[in-house]
Amino acid sequence: MFRVALILVNYNGLKYLPDLFASIAQLDYPRDQADIFFVDNSSSDGSLAWARDNADQLNRRVNFIASEKNLGFAGGNNLALRQILESNNYEYAVMLNIDTVTDAKFLSELVKKVEADLKIGAVQSLILLHDDPKLINTSGNALHYLGFGWAGNYQKEIKAVIPSESRGQPEADHPLGEISLGLGLPAGRDPSITLAGARFSRDDSHEVGYCSGAAVLYRIDILRQIGLLDEKFFMYHEDLELGWRIRLAGCKNVLAPESIVYHKYQFSRHKKKWFWTERNRLLVYFSLYRWQTLLILAPVFLFVELGMLAYSLIGGWFWYKLRSYIEVLLSINYIIDKRRRIRRLRQVGDQMIFRQMTGKFDFAEIKNPVITYIVNPILLIYFWLARVLVRW
Repeated sequence: MFRVALILVNYNGLKYLPDLFASIAQLDYPRDQADIFFVDNSSSDGSLAWARDNADQLNRRVNFIASEKNLGFAGGNNLALRQILESNNYEYAVMLNIDTVTDAKFLSELVKKVEADLKIGAVQSLILLHDDPKLINTSGNALHYLGFGWAGNYQKEIKAVIPSESRGQPEADHPLGEISLGLGLPAGRDPSITLAGARFSRDDSHEVGYCSGAAVLYRIDILRQIGLLDEKFFMYHEDLELGWRIRLAGCKNVLAPESIVYHKYQFSRHKKKWFWTERNRLLVYFSLYRWQTLLILAPVFLFVELGMLAYSLIGGWFWYKLRSYIEVLLSINYIIDKRRRIRRLRQVGDQMIFRQMTGKFDFAEIKNPVITYIVNPILLIYFWLARVLVRW
């Protein structure tokens, strides 16, 4: 088996740790082949002390890293990733949110998936909603061509399918969690699962826009090549940005549908979230596209920005939207430097990047008739035009 480092970044997550630790203790991956890196972002709820006191129940070697301040998602994970890369002991790094519970095969299925194709740079687990495990949290995140990202197939129902022994056809559908995928099937029969109406089998490629940082495996060699999470992002879109870089390096972001994680997810409606998501979206957009692509996309970009300004006025977060513009303007040197580094990294053009992007907004929490019947048709038409014009 392959040496894996499992990273847990904690910030005042005491209420989540008992369930998480209990699930990790049940993993079927060999104990001596997977170590845990527990990073504490200066918690004040006693969670670090609890984790130290209960580390033995994990049945694995646990490395504790205590930060003196809250470094955010990117900075916290990078603390562990730097140690992991320096040690040269690991082939894969897995990031797992602390507000999750894992299936026993979560880790082994991630490794199985990445080993199937050397071009895979990142693999995401199938993440289900903990409180209603028939519903998807994300089956691979969607990446919009204007830099937006969201949880793919959010709140859509998932079913597990067991092939009939006699006909090779689905015999019955069961809510995921009532059966174990891949167990007890006749030799030669490959189980499949249905995600939002699409049948996924173990042999499918399952390429996605980018992998959610809630439960994702990264190939260490790829991280050495492209770098770690961008700590300028602090929170939101850091997984999107890294997934885009993986694609620029000529590698794939994929889903491992039989690696199951249950997420205690709540969609945040805090207004300050919009500052981080919009600021970071614009930083990604202006840093990773070629200048020629930015020029072609400029009209539709301005159209959407006007819409976002109107949306922010209605939603009461207009000041946060303006702050995002100010932050981007103040980050011009960062953008220029980032573009230089991306130029050296780039193995594929924007035409190839477009292939794993979406042209419309399709997230359950923000659907409304204006988006469905006015905005999305315009965005889809322009995306078709951009794919025709962008030949690099």
